[in-house]
Amino acid sequence: AEDLVQHFERRLEAMDGKAMVVCMSRRICVDLYNELIKLRPDWASVPDDDIEAEKKQSTIVKIVMTGSADDGADWQPHIRSKLRRKALATRFKDTKDPFRIVIVRDMWLTGFDAPCLHTMYADKPMRGHGLMQAIARVNRVFRDKQGGLIVDYLGLADQLKQALVTYTESGGQGSPIIDTAQAVAVLLATIEDSSSRDFEISRILGARIRMLGSTPVMRFAPIDCVLRSAAFLKSRASGCRQLAVFH
Repeated sequence: AEDLVQHFERRLEAMDGKAMVVCMSRRICVDLYNELIKLRPDWASVPDDDIEAEKKQSTIVKIVMTGSADDGADWQPHIRSKLRRKALATRFKDTKDPFRIVIVRDMWLTGFDAPCLHTMYADKPMRGHGLMQAIARVNRVFRDKQGGLIVDYLGLADQLKQALVTYTESGGQGSPIIDTAQAVAVLLATIEDSSSRDFEISRILGARIRMLGSTPVMRFAPIDCVLRSAAFLKSRASGCRQLAVFH
């Protein structure tokens, strides 16, 4: 939760937009929501999704999931009727609405298009067509969005490589991935070359990420490249988590 908060806040500094968090179970969805709100109380969803009250907030987190009256009391605030879920879908697509982060298990992973969605935090096993469908949520063209970002908390790189086989065999060009060591080397070179010009690290990293996504295939770079210093990367390169940059 702490990592997600820090990453998303920095992401918003670089690009306005929204995020989707994909969890393995409804229980994890609720637990993650609670931890996020502990860190950022002002991100809490208002009871009954009161639009007027929520307009006063800059960021709001909500869980979109199904449930029933038999579910525990702590789940009930997150269980909505189909009509209310539809209303939330409309709000999430609105760039001016502070509903910026949605937590899901299965919902909205297929057939849901929100062009302003630019980041997905994946913490659920996915593979094949389902994986490709899910990550495609962040790949819709929108304003100056250079590409969608997948932050992989689970380790989906192997499944993604397998899912890309169909893509590459059907006409995709170039290598579908860049390994972690190569991504770190390129990033460090960029930082060193740019340091004399007093570029902010976030701007340097943003430029490099956009370059890695400049081809129509999926590229990989370590999430630590976005969050931490070059010195830290040198000591942790072998253990970096992975993120995918899409164009």
